[in-house]
Amino acid sequence: MKHIGIICAIRREAQPIIDSYGLEQVEISPYPVYRKMTGSLDISLIICGLGKVVASMASQHLIQMLSVDEIVNIGICGAINDELKIGDIVYSNQFVQHDFNIDVPDKHPAWIPSIGSHITETVKPSLFRLVDEHPKTNLGVMCSGDSFIKSRAKKEQVALVTSGISCDMESAAIAQVCLLLGCPFMSLRGVSDLAEDVPSDFVANMERAIESVTSLFNEVTHSLRVFA
Repeated sequence: MKHIGIICAIRREAQPIIDSYGLEQVEISPYPVYRKMTGSLDISLIICGLGKVVASMASQHLIQMLSVDEIVNIGICGAINDELKIGDIVYSNQFVQHDFNIDVPDKHPAWIPSIGSHITETVKPSLFRLVDEHPKTNLGVMCSGDSFIKSRAKKEQVALVTSGISCDMESAAIAQVCLLLGCPFMSLRGVSDLAEDVPSDFVANMERAIESVTSLFNEVTHSLRVFA
């Protein structure tokens, strides 16, 4: 039986998965944990909160305390690639912290000494192949930082420096923990905004993005349960 860990930043991202799989709350501190064995899968889901620090804590908890085999980060993101649209799905096992910079000469601005690169590349989990084969997904570098990108100038700067296609506040931090602890990881997110001025219909766009990414996750995990 494969044990998959899921990290969501907010309850709205997590609730459709909790409902779809009938996950039951098993822990309440330091963050809510939901779990259920279904078919050939054991699923543990954590709602970690916003930002890199809590995401890192949740990752370590899943790996060291709950002994998951792999982790998937599910949620929403902003598009920093102009070809992406609201509701599109992006996924990756390559990540950059766009707000990390120790200004080392002759190194990329986001270079991390413990990684030896500005890109944190994780081992692909079992779900990666199924997502990769899906016609409605977009593969690219994901960028994370503890700030919400909402201007075209900032969006263009991040895209230029990182060559990323989307931005969020957790993925790269989870990736670094997973790399250091040897746990396969991917991030799977729906585009909720274009990383520019927040539109008046942001809530509706967020709902559309969550529906897109949840539907895809349910589809690929169903295949995993059937063929594992």
